[in-house]
Amino acid sequence: MWATGERISTQLTAERAQIRALAERMQTWQGWVDEIRQSRDVARADVESQVAAAFREALAVKLGEFTVRLVPLTDNNAALISSLTFLRDASLTSADEKKLQHALDVAGRFLRPVKRGFNARWECHRDDSCRAAHELAPAAVREAQEFEKELARLVAPSVASEQSLDTLLDPSLGLRGYLPRPSGTPEMLSADLTSRAKIGVEAIVSASDAAVAASRAAKAAAEAVRAADVKSALKAMDLETLRKASHDQIRVGALSNAGLVNVWDVYKFEEKHHLHELPGIGESSARSIVQAVRRLYEGVRDETPVRIDVKRRGKQDEALLLALRAWDGARTFVPTSDEAALASRLLSLFKAKKATTRVLAVVQGRVPPDQPGISSLLSEALRRTAQTTDPADVWTDFLSRPADYFGMLTELGFITEDEKKMHGDLPEEVVEAVRAKELRRDHLTASLRAYQSFGARFCIVQEKVVIGDEMGLGKTVEALAVFAHLRAVGHSHFLVVCPAAVVSNWMRETSKHTKMRAVRLHGPLAERNDAAKSWVRNGGVAVTTYDLLLWAQAQATEVEIGCAVFDEAHYIKNPSAQRSQAAADLISSLRYAILMTGTPLENNVQEFRNLVGYVRPDLSESAPEYLPSKFRKHVAPAYLRRNQEDVLTELPELVETDDWMRMSDSDKRSYRGAVQEGNFMLMRRAAMVSGRSFKVERLIEIVGEAEANGRRVIVFSYFRDVLSEVARVLPGEVFGPLTGSLPAKDRQTLVDRFSKAKGGAVLVAQMTAGGVGLNIQSASVVVICEPQLKPTMESQAIARAHRMGQTNTVQVHRLLSEDSVDERIREILAEKRQLFDDFARDSVIAKGAPDAVDVSDAELARIVIAAERERLFGQVRPVVD
Repeated sequence: MWATGERISTQLTAERAQIRALAERMQTWQGWVDEIRQSRDVARADVESQVAAAFREALAVKLGEFTVRLVPLTDNNAALISSLTFLRDASLTSADEKKLQHALDVAGRFLRPVKRGFNARWECHRDDSCRAAHELAPAAVREAQEFEKELARLVAPSVASEQSLDTLLDPSLGLRGYLPRPSGTPEMLSADLTSRAKIGVEAIVSASDAAVAASRAAKAAAEAVRAADVKSALKAMDLETLRKASHDQIRVGALSNAGLVNVWDVYKFEEKHHLHELPGIGESSARSIVQAVRRLYEGVRDETPVRIDVKRRGKQDEALLLALRAWDGARTFVPTSDEAALASRLLSLFKAKKATTRVLAVVQGRVPPDQPGISSLLSEALRRTAQTTDPADVWTDFLSRPADYFGMLTELGFITEDEKKMHGDLPEEVVEAVRAKELRRDHLTASLRAYQSFGARFCIVQEKVVIGDEMGLGKTVEALAVFAHLRAVGHSHFLVVCPAAVVSNWMRETSKHTKMRAVRLHGPLAERNDAAKSWVRNGGVAVTTYDLLLWAQAQATEVEIGCAVFDEAHYIKNPSAQRSQAAADLISSLRYAILMTGTPLENNVQEFRNLVGYVRPDLSESAPEYLPSKFRKHVAPAYLRRNQEDVLTELPELVETDDWMRMSDSDKRSYRGAVQEGNFMLMRRAAMVSGRSFKVERLIEIVGEAEANGRRVIVFSYFRDVLSEVARVLPGEVFGPLTGSLPAKDRQTLVDRFSKAKGGAVLVAQMTAGGVGLNIQSASVVVICEPQLKPTMESQAIARAHRMGQTNTVQVHRLLSEDSVDERIREILAEKRQLFDDFARDSVIAKGAPDAVDVSDAELARIVIAAERERLFGQVRPVVD
């Protein structure tokens, strides 16, 4: 009995100890649960506190219709990420909460009988409660074991130590839930963008001041170039020149004895010393010498233009190019209101908190769907402020766009243009209206020469005009300046109609010189339709061809065309042609229209009258046809023409050479046969395709000379078989032939490849294809294989190379055969050119353009064939068409 009782007593004692230990453990559970919940509350409070502190440093910026708060972050804000990471990785799920509550419920059910059944010494004083505690103990032990494992996990969770600010916007961290209400999606500026912004936002804020400073620097650099050239010129003047320049016939021996050998030496000596201090020179003589030196200096300086010498490539030239490029970038960068506002606030933020390593942008308010993000907005502004300053590539940049650099020099006042030649005898009221017109340049990125600015303003004031500027003067840029002005005052849709060969050129020039989008309405129908829809919807400059004009008009019925340009407008000189009628209908429906052509008259005055009639029917109908000077004055309000020699004072020399040569025996045989047959076209090319040709031999010599001098060559001919023969026999790198059958987009690609080739490269081009619309100023030698029947055709071809931006002297070689059709054509064309000059070469605004003559090509052929038959065979034979 005792033993049995003893065993029971021992068992009860053990169970009571277990109950005691279990109860003591369960009594700590509430503290654990409170700690778990409190740690989360502390972390949340910490996040809220850090977010609030960060936002107290924030600056607000108004962008359009919404506001952005710019929150500066430093490396210290990494603690915020730790707290957010803890809340994410140690979060209490609903399942976790259920487990915690279940455990507390279990503990409550177990502790209640324990507290009732046992006293402080753990002796049982209520049998029913003690018994209940004993019965619950085994299950409670199992619950405790499971729950305490869970408690250990929740009390001390395994939290990843992510400290990088780049992870702050990780959606799993839930930062957005702690941001002030209402807030849109936050955006973090990257470390790279923040670093660039710290350096670049001040340039955005001070863009206008930077442009002024860059302009001053460019002027100073230009003056330095001129000063260097003046110095060289004065150094080249010996003391005898100084003696002749002095009215008092000074003696220069004393100057020579003092070691002064030229005018520059004397000029510099006088700057630092006094000439009368030299032995043999009194005060009177010194005054005469100083006066003479100053006259020479001022005269040379006044006559010395600022020029960029490609061959010299001196330090002053390079410094000028760098300064011009910096000015070009500074003045063309005009930040938008949003960019300026954002940059200004960021600048203030960086100055207030220099330790900022990131910026958090938080939008407040509704954001338009097409609104760029803060990073995109800032990045684009910083990109546009960036300037290339590597001297190694500034010459490449200059040679790729010399016209832009010359334009900047003009704007700075270093290349002056005769204002009279810009407007000639135009009625004073029109001149004054053009002068008074402000040209808006918000959407223009090109530099304009003074005459180009005048031309653009003339178009705007007179509304519908013919621009007949000579080839190479930049009519395209003038027209784009008009588009840009009209865009700035509210117009959105513009149309260019041109030959297929120049569609690509218009696309390029629009993108290069304006901020407007170019849309190609040319090519496969499906692509055209898509492009037309885009243009109608979004606006921009649409470029199409004369053949597609009716189709383009049909696409544009829902839009208002602000202005239309008709390039190479002589394509619509015949009013009865369908494309001419379509053009006339479009022009009559518009307020602004520009007809552009360097050759408004190709065959007769009536063609010029037709073009003027499209824009000013009143002037066309009443213009006196047989009085050239009165004709020009009459149509002046609608017609502007400037010639290269009048306005491009910096244009390199054009050296034209007529290479006359006798015919080889094979040339003569081929030529006589062509005359007998009355085959005019074969007569014109006989000396190039007969086998052994002196013209071909001379051409090979010209190309060899060009290669030796590092020049590129363009060879023009009207005939494809001549071009094929030239391409076959010429050594070296030959491109082409560029003919009318080559797709328009491939023509510019071919020219681009040619422009990158080395000296001696040759581009062979058909006169009717390569002479229109392409800029080939990379070439400086032009060869014309036979006389053309229209003077303007040769002029156009030459102007492809001798145009604004050309930096080399242009050599023109005409290959001509003696005692042949070449002589007859030249004689007739001399008369034709005289009529050309009489009627249109002097426009009222400047000098005129069109050639006027009533001799058709067919009649010219009859005259030439008859003359050659009589010369060769002594008789006149009938000429058959």
